[in-house]
Amino acid sequence: MTIPGWNLERPDEEALIADFAKSMGADAAEKIWALACHQLGLSRPVEDLDDLVRAADAMVDIGGLMRVAGRGARIRTVTYRALATRV
Repeated sequence: MTIPGWNLERPDEEALIADFAKSMGADAAEKIWALACHQLGLSRPVEDLDDLVRAADAMVDIGGLMRVAGRGARIRTVTYRALATRV
């Protein structure tokens, strides 16, 4: 769903992994996301916004490039959730 007036689409697992792949490659992005989800006990595909934030936070905890990618995913997901709540 796109939030009216903001042109911001609901983040999902596929979109976040595609964003990660831009900086680390598709294979690495998929494997690291899968590892983060496994460590959190999340079933895939991750659909719940709160779970997407948890997985993004797990990427931040890895550090390095994952920290940057995870932070971006967290910001995107939290922003969507906040705006969607107001609509």
